[in-house]
Amino acid sequence: MFCRTNGIFLGREGYFERDFIHYDVDRVLAEGRLINCDVGTFLIRLRQNNSLALSIRATKKVLHIKLEIKNNFPTFKLHNNLWVLGEGPSFTSIASVIRYYRTHPLPIRGADHVLLRTPILAANSF
Repeated sequence: MFCRTNGIFLGREGYFERDFIHYDVDRVLAEGRLINCDVGTFLIRLRQNNSLALSIRATKKVLHIKLEIKNNFPTFKLHNNLWVLGEGPSFTSIASVIRYYRTHPLPIRGADHVLLRTPILAANSF
């Protein structure tokens, strides 16, 4: 369960929302980090166009799924956004996205019955 502390979500594992965001990992590097991991291992990374992507180890390969911002802010901001992954529901935080998809399969072709399991945290997380 995630709880809110000073506008930042804290996971039951003790992670802050910002601990999940990799600012220096591109698509190729994400695949290298995930390819030998268990199904459901994931990371969230900043894309070149300043949006976010979820990279996850699926059954046969690593998938990259854009985290869409549904409101009208022109650039990525961690807070005050509505986030959507694929054809799924909207969420008010990255933490909510992670929490939901730990118990609900990802709404993406090629990710049949894949749940978020183990995060690869950003190197700068404490």
